[in-house]
Amino acid sequence: MVTGLDQSPPANELWRFNADDSGNGAWSQVTQGDYRYFSRLLRPVGAAVTQSAHVGYALGGQVTEKTDSSIQKTGPGYALPGLVSYDFLTGQWANKSSVEFEGYGTNLNGRAEYVPFGPNGLLLFLGGAETPVDATEESIVQLSWNTLTLHDPVTGKWYTQATKGTRPPTVERACTVGVRGPNNTYEIFIYGGTSAQLGGSSSDVHVLSLPGFVFFRGDSAGTPRADHACVVVGKGKRQMLSFGGTDGGPGLHSPTTTPDPWKQGLGVYDMSEMKWADSYETDAADYQSPTVVVDWYAQGGMGMIVWDSDAVKELFINGSSTVYGGTGNSADGSSDSSDSSQNPARRTGAIIGGAVGGTVVLTIVGVVMYLASKRRRRRQNTVADAIDEYRPEPWPKDPDSSRMRSTTPGTMIETPVEPVEISGIAREELPGADVDWTYELPVPTPRLRPELPDRKYTG
Repeated sequence: MVTGLDQSPPANELWRFNADDSGNGAWSQVTQGDYRYFSRLLRPVGAAVTQSAHVGYALGGQVTEKTDSSIQKTGPGYALPGLVSYDFLTGQWANKSSVEFEGYGTNLNGRAEYVPFGPNGLLLFLGGAETPVDATEESIVQLSWNTLTLHDPVTGKWYTQATKGTRPPTVERACTVGVRGPNNTYEIFIYGGTSAQLGGSSSDVHVLSLPGFVFFRGDSAGTPRADHACVVVGKGKRQMLSFGGTDGGPGLHSPTTTPDPWKQGLGVYDMSEMKWADSYETDAADYQSPTVVVDWYAQGGMGMIVWDSDAVKELFINGSSTVYGGTGNSADGSSDSSDSSQNPARRTGAIIGGAVGGTVVLTIVGVVMYLASKRRRRRQNTVADAIDEYRPEPWPKDPDSSRMRSTTPGTMIETPVEPVEISGIAREELPGADVDWTYELPVPTPRLRPELPDRKYTG
């Protein structure tokens, strides 16, 4: 909250708006369970905010003497590092480090969306600017769209991922909304904002489609504006409502006094058609991903993604069989326009072919097993005859012999270990056919597989 020129910031409080079913509601102050912790939080303006089902998040922002009574510096004040969260159910606050976000861990006038990917959902940060904590007008630099930063709010891990497509200009103070597509995609629409590249406010609408991390630009431009709010409305969740805002130069230092061309500052955007509408439709059809998005996935766009890391890929790709954007567009970029399940002749042929093929395979396996068994019996008889004729010297039984040791790879044993039997099977001596003594079967020096020591080993 920013106060007027001659006003001091109000007391640090948290308020909640309780909506009712009639379109009205009432404000009430929230009592803090840990007021000492709450009072240590600085109150910024321009933080990137979003929420999951039960937790609200705010990244960065800036504090000045007009936003927090403990700050004595005028604008642009100080940039706040840190990711603050508030649990709506428990009333617990938390402030985690954001040092891994961009260059300084700060974000001014950016936007954030909670996206349903990974086991915990992810916070995705969009646009805005960064600066060292002690900010100046010259130190503030708008962030590029070439790479986006994500955060897992449960594990605390930060990730980045490169983007492609027609990216927006660098902007602050834009509005964003997110909507789930019908085929495992999630689209984020970005409208307006003040841009240093454009030297003023943007009128464009761009859409970012996940998991493709690809941007598309809408052909239907709105009116240049920044500091406005956007929300998804209607039963079908295909309309975006834009409310308020202003037009001005970079940083909104030169706002115009031109009347808003939209009545009451309201604009309705059809996200499926990617164009501005003349009116709001309460019963509009369900949201469908725009045609350009569907076509990108259908043309194998997923196969062209270069993931920043395997960890990011695992968060967004559930498996190679997952279809994105439309029927037959898998995670590996392959596309199969034919569907054998819809063709009875192909389905019947597949069943018959599978049955015949299975019978042939079973027959071949039976013959091979019979021949192998017959050959094995013949070999055993030959070995038995050779044993009766050969009388070697006994196999040495020196317990210190290195051949009898079994050690874990990478370990060193300084004292002799007890002999270890191979595979846990004790050696048996073979009796001779025409003598009163026995000899052990001669074998080459065994090459023991590296394995864990015998259970009797205590060294």
